[in-house]
Amino acid sequence: MSDHVDKAQAWDASRASYQKGYDRGVAEAAAENAALRQIISDAAEAIGNGAFIAPTCSIEFMGGLPNEIRLHIASITTNSNAQAE
Repeated sequence: MSDHVDKAQAWDASRASYQKGYDRGVAEAAAENAALRQIISDAAEAIGNGAFIAPTCSIEFMGGLPNEIRLHIASITTNSNAQAE
């Protein structure tokens, strides 16, 4: 009977170790996600055209940032060409 108890205790310890590692991985991923969201928010603000994306916005909304940058660059280029003429 002791063998079964030892195996059960080993299983519990293994499961607890796995859960601890899993929880650590989830916490690290959440921290990285928060940092990336802040970077995207800062990038939107850095465009300088009044664009704003809060770090809590949806991924779909954040996905519009590349287009916002593209539009701002096109606007700068158009204004620059108009002034050169």
